[in-house]
Amino acid sequence: MKTSPTISLLFCLLFLLVWAQSLTTSCTSPPNLSIKLSPYFADSIPYPVQNPFSEAGIALGKLLFDDPTLSGNNQISCATCHHKSKHFTDGISLSNNGLSKKRLPRNAPTLFNLAWADQGLFWDGGAQNLESLVFAPLKHADEMGQDLKLLPEELRQKDNYKTLFFKAFAQDTITNALIARALAQYVRTLTAAHARYDEVIQKKAQFTKLEQQGLEIFNQQCVSCHPPPFFTDFGFHAVGDFLEAKEIKTPENDENKIEKGRYRITADSADLGKFKTPTLRNLAMTAPYFHDGRYQTIEIAIQKHTKATNPPRKEEISLLIAFLNTLNEKQIKE
Repeated sequence: MKTSPTISLLFCLLFLLVWAQSLTTSCTSPPNLSIKLSPYFADSIPYPVQNPFSEAGIALGKLLFDDPTLSGNNQISCATCHHKSKHFTDGISLSNNGLSKKRLPRNAPTLFNLAWADQGLFWDGGAQNLESLVFAPLKHADEMGQDLKLLPEELRQKDNYKTLFFKAFAQDTITNALIARALAQYVRTLTAAHARYDEVIQKKAQFTKLEQQGLEIFNQQCVSCHPPPFFTDFGFHAVGDFLEAKEIKTPENDENKIEKGRYRITADSADLGKFKTPTLRNLAMTAPYFHDGRYQTIEIAIQKHTKATNPPRKEEISLLIAFLNTLNEKQIKE
C-alpha cells in the first residue's frame, strides 16, 4: 500500500516539529556531577539540551566568572557585583562599580536557584535564559563594557584557556557563545537548599515555637508568591509602593521607563510596575531589598511590601522574620 505524498509531507513536518521542540526542551539529569540535592527540593538541576553540564564546563564557567578579563578595562568580573561572600549579591542598593562609574538603575540580585527560573531573568524578565543573560552585563557600557568582538581573542592570549575550552566543549576554538555556555553551566550549579528550614523539612531538626508561628503567618500572607522550596514563584508582581505610584501607571511617561518593570518588555499595561519575585532564601544576607535596593532592612521591606494590601502588626513581623531566618545558610555551597 502506497503512502500519499500529502501524508508523507505531514509526517515530515511533524518530525521536524518534534525535532525542533527537542532542541529547546530542558533535561533534568546532569551526567556524572557531584551536585547533591535533597529529594524534596529537586531531583536534579534542569539545563537546556544545547548546553549539557560537564565538570569541565562548570569549572571553566567558575574561572570565567571570577576573571576581570571579561570586562573592557580588565578590572571588573562577574563577581564584582555577585560576591560569593555576600551570597552572590554586592550589598549595595545601586552599584557604581561598573566601567563608566555611573550608578546602575537596578540592584544586583542573588544568583541562587536560577536554573529553575522559567519565566524570564533580570528584574523585568528581559532575558529568556542564562546563556543570553550574560551578554547584557558583558557589553553594557555602565557594567563590564566589553567589546565582544575582542573578547575571544583576549582569552586565547591567556594561558590554559584554549585547553580548558577544548576540555569543556571539544572544540578547538573560543567563541562568545561558548563563553556564555560555560558561565551558564556554572551559575546553574549555584543552589540554595541547605538552610535549617531544609533540615526541618527532612525531619533532621524542628522549628522553635516562634518560628512555627512565623511559618503560619507566612502561609497566610506570603506563600502565594513565595512558595517553597524556592520561595519565589519566579513570576512578576507589583507590590507595596508600586501599587500606589501613579507615575508608573502612565504608559506615556517614558522618562521613567526603567521603573515600569515588566512593561518595558511586554508593552502590556497590565505589567506596569511589576518586577520579578525575589527569592526569600538567604534573605538576611542579601540586603538591601527590592529591584532598586530602596529598603535596607527586612522589617522596612515587609512593611512597605504589604502596606497596600494586608499589613501585618509589629509582633507579626517579628514572628515572620523568625521564620524567614530559617531560610539563611551559614555556609555557601557551590
